[in-house]
Amino acid sequence: MGIIVKFVRWIFEKFAAAALILGLGLVACALWIFLRDNVDFDQWRGDMLRTINGERAHTQAALEDVQQRMDRISTAIKNENERAVLADRVIAQLNDL
Repeated sequence: MGIIVKFVRWIFEKFAAAALILGLGLVACALWIFLRDNVDFDQWRGDMLRTINGERAHTQAALEDVQQRMDRISTAIKNENERAVLADRVIAQLNDL
């Protein structure tokens, strides 16, 4: 029975040592990542806002261009409808003659 207790204690000590080494390794990695990452969040935020505002301005310009195209197409459609009505009148008058 004494040998089993010594064996279990030996296994537990090895497991505890491995867990301690693993924990210290994780802490060291986390600390290294934290210290390496020295981002100025105010500057990052400003950069992101400038980027987003630039993209928004680009999108608004594209939307205005699309609106202008739609207006031109609507005007062209209206003109073509008027021409079609005029052509129908001419055809009707020619048929009457």
